[in-house]
Amino acid sequence: MISYEEHYEKARKANPKMDIHSSKYSSLYNLTLDLDYYPLDAYYLNLVKAVSEKVSKKLDSEKGVLNSRFVKYLDDWRDIEEIYQLANLIMPRIEKDVFHCNLKIEFVLPYKNKKDTPSKSASWLWHYDDCPREYLKFAIYLNETNKNNGCFQYIDSAETTPLMPSSRLYDDYNLNPAQHFHGSRIPEYYIENLLKNGAREKSLVGPAGTNFLFTPNIIHRGTIPDPKTQAREAIMFFIRPSVERGKYIDDKTCSIIGSQKRVKRYVMD
Repeated sequence: MISYEEHYEKARKANPKMDIHSSKYSSLYNLTLDLDYYPLDAYYLNLVKAVSEKVSKKLDSEKGVLNSRFVKYLDDWRDIEEIYQLANLIMPRIEKDVFHCNLKIEFVLPYKNKKDTPSKSASWLWHYDDCPREYLKFAIYLNETNKNNGCFQYIDSAETTPLMPSSRLYDDYNLNPAQHFHGSRIPEYYIENLLKNGAREKSLVGPAGTNFLFTPNIIHRGTIPDPKTQAREAIMFFIRPSVERGKYIDDKTCSIIGSQKRVKRYVMD
């Protein structure tokens, strides 16, 4: 069995014409967090607006929705044409600038933060996702997001965004080392030490369309929306290298329902 790293190299060798000299990153390993990765031009914002309206309507209907304690996930997104248009607009840029090979969207995850969360736990605690390092996520805010309505927070420093080591080197769990922190939750002492040494806690805020590309192994957390606000809605694309050229979103692209155990891994082609 090959590792995720070996699979990425295989994908890159299958795409020798992708030029790294004029790109932003020489490989996906050089990226931790890139804010406002895609420009907020009129065409992009119109697509985001259409996705936002359709996602909100579906979430409110409760049909094709998975309710967790913290987030309302939309499983029924496949008939939203603008999601495919966003993928076709953004992913070629990420292929050229970051991956230098074909990529595939493994998961599409539209969701809304819940306001009635009883306490901070799970994803509202500082954590890293412990995904393969070769996994990246591209997130888009679907409504205006501020410090009060459930923004994404992360730990940053002047030099770099701190990155935790992944324990997922292979698709076979039996071949992988133990997690650096159990459950990939970051102990308070570790965060305190980072802050004492110059790191800062940052809130990612902005209007609808605000986007960011990141490795899910940075230290981050969600926040609980104030009950009086319109809770944050967003869409997340889980992106991974692919040897074969194909559609960015196809019939193998996953939704959340029935696939929760797979969001931190992917089957290599």
